[in-house]
Amino acid sequence: MTSLIVQYDSTKTVRENLEILYKYFEDDFITNTTVLNNQYNIDIDMNSVKKNKPKIFWHVITREKEVRVPRGRTWQTKKIRKFDKNRAKRIRWIKYLIQNFNKIEENIFAFFYRETEGQNRGKLRLYIWAKSHDYVVIIEKLNRNSSFLVTAFYIDDNYNKSTYQDRYEKSGDLNLGLSTWI
Repeated sequence: MTSLIVQYDSTKTVRENLEILYKYFEDDFITNTTVLNNQYNIDIDMNSVKKNKPKIFWHVITREKEVRVPRGRTWQTKKIRKFDKNRAKRIRWIKYLIQNFNKIEENIFAFFYRETEGQNRGKLRLYIWAKSHDYVVIIEKLNRNSSFLVTAFYIDDNYNKSTYQDRYEKSGDLNLGLSTWI
């Protein structure tokens, strides 16, 4: 998988490097079809766009950060998304993991997890976790033969590593989860 890491070209502008990243994303999810388990097309929301690109593209190359901004005489905490090189350089891993989620010899773990918090509470999602590479892809089912890419990201802190380990250990048999998707 490490051969799929996108190297930045220091002779190019930020915009040119973003276009290189987008070309990979476009090839994997817009121009061509990505299929999970020879059965589920992985779609992206083409109706949700930011800066002329699907929002999910920006989501997989950025990370939410809390910043403090002045508001009158006080400070307010605001959440914004900032470019994350660790996420962005692994953009080609998303399709690879979706298509190779069942390759145990590569230390890839796939499991279902029913969300327990927020607006996604109760939704059953497929997590594909490249444990030795600290990378996760999350997919949600849309209908009988279609699913969508929720997110993909690099895990860079021990708290999140233990969270995904716990979810994996509690998830049970992947085949049982797949049967609920059918």
